[in-house]
Amino acid sequence: MKPSEIFTLSNMLSFARIFMVIPMVYYIARDDNITVLVWAIVAALSDGLDGYFARRFNQITQLGKILDPAADKVCTTGVFFALSAYQGFPWWITGIIIGRDVLIVIGSLMIIGKKHIVAPSNKPGKITVFAITVLGIAYLLHLDFLYLPLTVIASALILYSGINYAIVFYKNM
Repeated sequence: MKPSEIFTLSNMLSFARIFMVIPMVYYIARDDNITVLVWAIVAALSDGLDGYFARRFNQITQLGKILDPAADKVCTTGVFFALSAYQGFPWWITGIIIGRDVLIVIGSLMIIGKKHIVAPSNKPGKITVFAITVLGIAYLLHLDFLYLPLTVIASALILYSGINYAIVFYKNM
């Protein structure tokens, strides 16, 4: 892989997003949830911008196809683990969220190993990540009345996207 395929603007944004989990976990531990939300907004913007820049400047790379979802998974895992450890977010939901991500990574690595292709994220997966994010924001803002409905919605979407990714895996294997 050439340096020009590694050091693209979109890949640098994804690398930066991986490191954004450090201050987010720190501020979750300190119960400074407004600062966490600011960091989360920056991370979300970097997630949107990395895809935009990759398409706009024709810099879609194999590394970027792996790095972008990996950055999302690192952020999600770190934030929800910290929410459970420091702010009472239910561990069982964190386990399901992390378990889903682990299964997606394992399936993706198997597809890469067998077919030498990177299966892209799909719409159900992106919608699920959005729902999980909204659930996390509700916990950060202590919006108790939203916990149950958002947990039900996120859980249903996790199941749906898990089935969808299983189908993608099956078709590619």
